[in-house]
Amino acid sequence: MSSIAKTVDTLVQSFQTYRDENEQKFADLETNIETETKKQELINKPPVERSIRATTEGEFTMTLSQERDYKNAFQSYVKCGEEQALRTLERKSLSTMVNADGGYSVPQTLVAKLEEDLSDVSVIRRLSNVMQVSSSSVDLLLNATGAAVGWAGEQDERGETDTPHMQKLVVPVHEMYAKPRATQKLLDDASINIEQWLSESVSHRLAEVENHAFLYGDGDKKPTGILTYPMAEDSEWGTFSKVSFDENNIIDNLVDMFAGIEGQYLSNAVWMMSRSTLAHIRKVKDQDGRHIWQPSLDATSPSMLLGYPVELCDDMPTLGTEEAASIIFGNFERAYQVVDRQGINVLRDPYSSKPYIEFYTTKRVGGDVINFDALIMLK
Repeated sequence: MSSIAKTVDTLVQSFQTYRDENEQKFADLETNIETETKKQELINKPPVERSIRATTEGEFTMTLSQERDYKNAFQSYVKCGEEQALRTLERKSLSTMVNADGGYSVPQTLVAKLEEDLSDVSVIRRLSNVMQVSSSSVDLLLNATGAAVGWAGEQDERGETDTPHMQKLVVPVHEMYAKPRATQKLLDDASINIEQWLSESVSHRLAEVENHAFLYGDGDKKPTGILTYPMAEDSEWGTFSKVSFDENNIIDNLVDMFAGIEGQYLSNAVWMMSRSTLAHIRKVKDQDGRHIWQPSLDATSPSMLLGYPVELCDDMPTLGTEEAASIIFGNFERAYQVVDRQGINVLRDPYSSKPYIEFYTTKRVGGDVINFDALIMLK
């Protein structure tokens, strides 16, 4: 009987184990079904309202359907000059931008396209730090020297450290404009994508103008440019460090520029030069007769010079120019601040250039140097 009892006990335990395992499987299955149901509910849930467009007065909330209505109203305004729909939508959105001089804020989809084109064409913008504001300027509090740091034991007294030198920098935004024009016949053509035409007509010209200002702007109704600041052997606030150009020792010049940048700025550092300067650099050989230029074998990868990418900017001076630096090396993101005013305006003008219709497009942008140690010049 003892053996029979043991067998029965074994069967009972096996059945209990089997039952527990199956109950756990069913519980896990129910949990997975509930999770998938919640995911599907989130997918099918209608989109929530969110802020997707901004004016110079700040952000306001607009639903996706309202944005589509605004886009259609804007196209009617561009094609036919119909303003009533835009006025109504902007009044509902509590926007105060409707005026004879300012025109109308362009749809967010067009703003995104314009900003993308600006980044593609404007080299300085693409490499620098970009900030968007809703005011006419931004105040930046910069740490020019950094706080002093010391060592101490667990129970040692902590003495006072040197106070960091703080530098306040006000970066105003300035208005730049473009006036593309088209005939009414072109605008009436149904096959013409108005947003694409306006973006292509405006973006490249605006990008060229702002990129030149980021280098040479004097701060008067335009950004303050990088190459407008003085240069010396050692950098300090308001002055860039430089390496003197020697035509017979160009390799030594480039090595000195690399060595003149602090290690913290080498991450994301690039060389910037004009196309003509690059043509000269590509012919330079080392003592073993090898070119120092390292061409890229992939269209998506940049060419390298001494291990760092090369960015072409035709606004840069040619090599050996005495008036300004011909090559810049360093971290532009740490060195230069670009400030964009939210919103781009378009004013339709059918009167000034008959039979053409002009589209007076305005954008506000500013820029200035925020770190003079992050770049070094060859002059």
